[in-house]
Amino acid sequence: MSPYCPALARSLAGKDEDPLSRFPEALIISAGMGDLLESFFSPKPLVPVSDTPLLERIIHNAARAGIDRFKIVLGYKAKQIKSRIGSGHAWGVRIDYLYNDEWEGGNGLSVLKAREDLRPPFCLLMGDHLFEVDILSRLLRTEPAGDVCLLCVDSKLQAGHIRLDEATKVRIEGRKILQIGKAIDRFNGVDTGIFLFSEAIFQALEYCRIRGKDTLSEANQKLCDDGKLQAVDIGDKIWVDIDDRNDLETARRLLSKLT
Repeated sequence: MSPYCPALARSLAGKDEDPLSRFPEALIISAGMGDLLESFFSPKPLVPVSDTPLLERIIHNAARAGIDRFKIVLGYKAKQIKSRIGSGHAWGVRIDYLYNDEWEGGNGLSVLKAREDLRPPFCLLMGDHLFEVDILSRLLRTEPAGDVCLLCVDSKLQAGHIRLDEATKVRIEGRKILQIGKAIDRFNGVDTGIFLFSEAIFQALEYCRIRGKDTLSEANQKLCDDGKLQAVDIGDKIWVDIDDRNDLETARRLLSKLT
């Protein structure tokens, strides 16, 4: 793929030239095994999507939205992933790596591992969610109030790129997210895994951890309960959560929109 020019990306996104003042850092959590793809390809972050590793495509798309600083949390096969992805220098971005030695636990633990290395606000991206650049650009143009956190939400529930049986659902009133989880009964949107977080997420994660809960969704429900999670609707844009080979084929089919 072509090298990126972060200054040009920032200009196209309509932002100031100073990324430290206007563009948050991105945290990508990519520590888990990816069980459903393990027998087909391993490690999951390096699965090729039209000859380019999935994780590399995610970084490229975030860079096109204007982000040029990344922290990636690894666990399973960390050395192999780090060796393939590298420092980001060739793409005009900086990548630092963190290690989650509890990678077999819930994904909330990966976010907590980054607490001492991040200065909120920061974007959180999933290491297996491929998305249109405009989704992240829209998030970066949205100003949160106070310590409110933002989640990009897909309300196109019948769209072919969404698998409702596996998706994390949300129930929204206005912009306020009231409930989030895979098993909720009433919902009108789907969690895309693309967030803008304040310090409040770490407080919610710690609150859940001491109660034996270690998933990001559980911490996000705590944010909902506190009135600190709001939705940013992605409109007609698309994204794909790549869990298995069917999802991978969907991503390859929609690749022209996802790059």
